[in-house]
Amino acid sequence: MGRVRRATEADLGRIVELWVEMWRLHAGRDRRFEASPAAPAVVRSWIQGDLGDSRIAVLVAEEGGRVIGFARAYLMENPPVVLETAFGYVSDLAVEAAARGRGAGAELLKACHDWLRGQGIKHVEVNVSIQNSEARSFYERHGYSPFIDRLRAEL
Repeated sequence: MGRVRRATEADLGRIVELWVEMWRLHAGRDRRFEASPAAPAVVRSWIQGDLGDSRIAVLVAEEGGRVIGFARAYLMENPPVVLETAFGYVSDLAVEAAARGRGAGAELLKACHDWLRGQGIKHVEVNVSIQNSEARSFYERHGYSPFIDRLRAEL
């Protein structure tokens, strides 16, 4: 595996490409993930904003000097009805198809965890599509366990 580092504005185009690849994978399994034509521009804008936000770490994995994956880690707040007031959230961990299985995802997740620990966070959450058994297995191998099921109904 190469290295994981903080993303910069120069990485935005590649991050958006990786996001589109990830989202197409989701949409191929469940059409409810079908992206709008505006999605790449919206995602680019979101991530560009995230780069300047101290509550968010945007990370990229490189191999041979080329960005092959990215992830975002967020500092989140719980409502004041629970003892633990803050938690971490990992969003959009994605590695290009050709590079999967070589450790980039694990390195990105570790970097997210390290950053969150450095912010004083004691636990982290992630959303995983019910159709994405590979991602669920990946997170379970890294210590994640089921917490909340999110259900959906068509109206």
